[in-house]
Parts: sequence; C-alpha cells; structure tokens
Amino acid sequence: MPQSDEPISSSDEPISSSDEPISSSDEPMSPSDEALIADLKSGDLGAFRNLYERHRDRMLRVAMRILSNRADADDAVQEAFVILYTKVGGFGGRSSFTTWFYRIVVNACLKIRKKRSKAHEAAATGLLDALPAEGGGERSVTGAARALDREIALLPLRQRTVFTLSVVEGFSLEETARMLGLKGGTARYHLFKARERLRERLRPFMEDRND
Repeated sequence: MPQSDEPISSSDEPISSSDEPISSSDEPMSPSDEALIADLKSGDLGAFRNLYERHRDRMLRVAMRILSNRADADDAVQEAFVILYTKVGGFGGRSSFTTWFYRIVVNACLKIRKKRSKAHEAAATGLLDALPAEGGGERSVTGAARALDREIALLPLRQRTVFTLSVVEGFSLEETARMLGLKGGTARYHLFKARERLRERLRPFMEDRND
C-alpha cells in the first residue's frame, strides 16, 4: 500500500453540604490543559510556559521515534509549540488538547522528514540514549527494550508513526487514524505490518535470550 509523507491536515459531584472540614493541601491543584488553553487564548504567557513544561518531554519522545534524530526532533517539537502559541485560537475543544497537539507534532515531524535528504536518514543506534527519561528520573533500559526501540526507528515512516501513537503512546486505533488523517483500515494495515516486521526482526534476539 502506498505511503505518503504529506503533512496531515490539523483540524481539529454535587458539592457536599457536610460541615466536616475539607482537607487542604499546601500545593495548589494543577490546572487542566483545557484551562491553560483558555488562559493562553486570553494572552496569559504563563499558561504557555506551563503547557511547554508539561508536554515537552513526552512530545520529544514521540518526535524522536518518528524522526530517529535528536536535532530533527528538537526542531519538530519547537515548531509544534510555535504553532500552538500562534494558532491556539484554532483549538475548539472538539477533541482533547492532547489529541489535537499530537496531530500538530506529527505534522511537524512529517514536514521535517520530507525536507530531509536521504543522506541524513539517522541510524537508530544512538536513539535510545538521546530519549529524555520518563518523569525526569533515570531510565533503566533492558537489552530487549533497546532492541525494540532500535527496530521501531528502522520501520517505514507510516508504520513507525502508527505504531508509536497506538502502541507506545496508547491511543486507540481510531484516534490514531483520526490524528493521521487515515482511514481505519489503512491505519490497521500499517499497524499489522509494523508488528509483523518487529516480530520478525526481534525473533533472533528473543531466541538468544531463551537459550
């Protein structure tokens, strides 16, 4: 099935009357993404900074898996946040902020990927070390995880993107298809081919571990 690197269109309890004291915390509750978006639409730069700090590392991991190159991933995420800031008025709440922003990040990745020359196609060997640690802590990676990340980086672009969004990031296949502007059957096909290829590529590794 033909694959396209064209950018994807981004559209987009009752209060208790008890007299018991309410427990309080010294730390204020973090505002939701939607609340921050509303503040950003009103010109609150602090809301943009909070969104950046909250989502940057996760989006960088996604960009790294799609592009397999740290510099390109940094550029894609930076471009995505610029688009977020300049086009936040386009977010109408028809989907969650996360789904909407993932679409922007993926578009930025595909735009960079399209511009990149064949000679600049990254090797996967340095991918894992460059990924930011989950939650800011140290990341303990097994040999199996390293092998999996390496093989994900070597998948064809569309297979890699569908696999990353649906398996690594946990979106449903329907959400993944919507983010990528694909029909459900097309997304399912790319996911099937990605899994098939990964099973085949990782079989020698798993056999060695079982010996």
